[in-house]
Amino acid sequence: MRAENIVHLSLGNGYISNEEDEGAGAGFWLKSWIEYLIFEGMDDAALQQVFMARAIYAQMDFRRYNPLLSRENVEHNLGIDCGDVDPSALALDSIARDEIELMEQIGRAYAAKIDWMKEGALPWNTVGGRAAPGFADSDWENSPFAAQRF
Repeated sequence: MRAENIVHLSLGNGYISNEEDEGAGAGFWLKSWIEYLIFEGMDDAALQQVFMARAIYAQMDFRRYNPLLSRENVEHNLGIDCGDVDPSALALDSIARDEIELMEQIGRAYAAKIDWMKEGALPWNTVGGRAAPGFADSDWENSPFAAQRF
């Protein structure tokens, strides 16, 4: 089979944003920083894998789908009432009936909103998918980590 005739689907199990409010890091302790660094590293690695797969298999149609697991996204974009369950707390080891039911509802609603004929789709090109990666606007002027001019 020719590579240009292959559609490669990559299905994520949900994306939880690790973005913090401006200035939140000032209140971080060691544990908070370690958790932040681990999640950022995992996020960067997952994103790099997507871009590497697209580069390596450039001849095939590589598509990545991954819903954003925030209450606002699930309720507003996917039209699901989360009830008492926090979507950002869902994990592969969730065992409560209401969590499992919400995961199933999210999967079905997200899949229903995907344009399965769109080539090269990425999560930020889908309704309910994670946002495109980028840099948050930050004011580094008074930060001790900002480059100093001499």
